[in-house]
Amino acid sequence: MQAAYILTAMIAICSLNKRVSPLIHHTKEIYVVSFKRKKRPEIQTIHMSSRLTPSILMDILKNQNAKALICGGIKEEFREALKDNNIECIDNVIGDIDDVIKTYINGNFVQKANKLKQLDTK
Repeated sequence: MQAAYILTAMIAICSLNKRVSPLIHHTKEIYVVSFKRKKRPEIQTIHMSSRLTPSILMDILKNQNAKALICGGIKEEFREALKDNNIECIDNVIGDIDDVIKTYINGNFVQKANKLKQLDTK
């Protein structure tokens, strides 16, 4: 059975050496992943030439039309910039980029977020 692609059509992943960057400001590459119905995800790599700042990150995510960002640890100023731009933040993620993409496709991050939201509303 093939997994259905998730709600988001375009996501970004902060990376360091082909793994999720443990701290967002240590990001060396941003993987932009686009999902199209019943097709393999397309991955574009954006290499960072300088230290990542909230304004640089927002420029990249807006230019790529990303709806979500997957990252490891995140500073509050990055989180606020994402919130202000209506970009979902999926943080505290570890692992290889390919494994993280598969986990996202299978809906595991979304399901975890929904469980946390359900706990918050009770």
